[in-house]
Formats: sequence, C-alpha cells, structure tokens
Amino acid sequence: ARVMTAITDADGELTLFIGLPENPGGQMIFFRPRGDEDKVDSPETPLTLTLGEARACVQYRYFRGDGMESLLRLMSSLYVPIFLNDNSWPDNMKKEFSGQLHKFMASLTETTFEAKGKTTLYIPDEDLSDSEAAAREKDLVQRLESTLIHWTRQIKDVVNRQDDGETTEDVGPLAEILFWRSRTINLGGISEQLSRPGVQHIV
Repeated sequence: ARVMTAITDADGELTLFIGLPENPGGQMIFFRPRGDEDKVDSPETPLTLTLGEARACVQYRYFRGDGMESLLRLMSSLYVPIFLNDNSWPDNMKKEFSGQLHKFMASLTETTFEAKGKTTLYIPDEDLSDSEAAAREKDLVQRLESTLIHWTRQIKDVVNRQDDGETTEDVGPLAEILFWRSRTINLGGISEQLSRPGVQHIV
C-alpha cells in the first residue's frame, strides 16, 4: 500500500513524503488507503473524493513527539495492519513472522504503559469469529498461548510487587497510601481488561 506522510519540524515547516521519512521527529500525520485499496491505490486512475468519501476510503493517524508511545501508535496503526492485510507472503513465513510480531507488540505495549504505572494487556489482531475453526489452526493456537503466557507473567509481576511498599523502612504514611492507591487502580484496570470481549475470546 502507498503511504503519504506530512510532518512538521521544530520551525513549523510542513513537508510531504510519499512513504515514511527516515527520521520523523516533531509532529506527523500519515495517510493510506483503507478497505478496497484497488479503488484508491491506483496511479493509473485519478480519483476524486468528497470529504465523506475520503473518511471512508483513507486511513489517517496523527503522531506527536518521539519515544515508545509514538512507536506503539505507529506500529499498531500502520505497520501491523499493513502486514496482516498483505497476502503476498508465503504462508509459513507469514505465520512465523506473525508470531514474532505479536511478541514484539506485547512487549512494546507492556513497556509503554508500564512507564505510566499501568498494566495493559496486548490483544493480537486475529480472526476469532469462528472459535471452532480457530481451535483447529495449530499456529494460531500457539500464538494465542504465547499471548496468554505473556499476560500471566504481567499479572504475576503486579501481584508480587506488593512487597515494594513494605521493603523501604523510611516510607511515610502518605507514600504508603499513594502506593496502595496506585496499586488498586492498576489491579482494577487489569480486572476490567480481563472482562473485555477480545480477551475473553482468546481465553
């Protein structure tokens, strides 16, 4: 799929790229075809779209700044969908790469939100509409099992972290209250995530 990118630098100058810039920095918006790309992604057939049609046919995302959060947004909004919708890969190669990609995204998601004091469970974008058919796909089951193992390790880490509030002798009552408040919010967030349909389908 073709991608057009618009970025602004520190001086506010706007630059357009066909593709992705090597060092985006600053603020960036990308545009790519959505849905039936053959109708949009055709240089031989000029296409005029109304604003409503553009919203339906063109995917766009806005990114600001650098760091893990921008990388997560870029991966989940652009690169992962492009790969998953690309049917030109050999099946064996695509299955193997999908497994590694989901592992990377799980780690990236965990690291990004851990810096904010949150535990976020990565939900891989897999077709689980037919649970019986999905259960017969060995490679898919292995990828989902890997995701479950990652979730289990994340939750165990949070539960075992309860000693963090007890090991420091100089911690005052206010710090203790803040620790347990943060812990309650984090555990509540995990409980809410475990009840979501996407997680329930995998479990």
